[in-house]
Amino acid sequence: MINGERTGGTMKKKPFLQGVFLFFLLLWPMVTLASGYGQIRALEQRAAEVTELKNRFLSQVLDSYRVPYEKNQEGMVVRIQVENRWYRIQTVEIVPVTSPDGKDPAVTGHEIFFYTDGGIFHIVTPLTAR
Repeated sequence: MINGERTGGTMKKKPFLQGVFLFFLLLWPMVTLASGYGQIRALEQRAAEVTELKNRFLSQVLDSYRVPYEKNQEGMVVRIQVENRWYRIQTVEIVPVTSPDGKDPAVTGHEIFFYTDGGIFHIVTPLTAR
């Protein structure tokens, strides 16, 4: 029975099973990495959009209060002028303002904190980021 159908049938199934095993062993990590790469790419794109919105909002607020400022090539506010002196911005924190009683979750404005090399500057604005 060495050359019989039963032995031949078993021989034909082994290459198929080996192929499936090799697919999962070698190609499956690439498939999962590709989907992970797509997710990372989408997150990077969203982060860039949020940064652009933040920069645009900061410019809008500073323009409305006539605060002189400078932006870098990426559009990020990097310096502001306060009382005829320029300060380098290290960090900006934007905090949404809601109703004082906390019952209405609608945003009614923003508090903006500019952490600079010369101190912290604070602006409260009724403008909302959109």
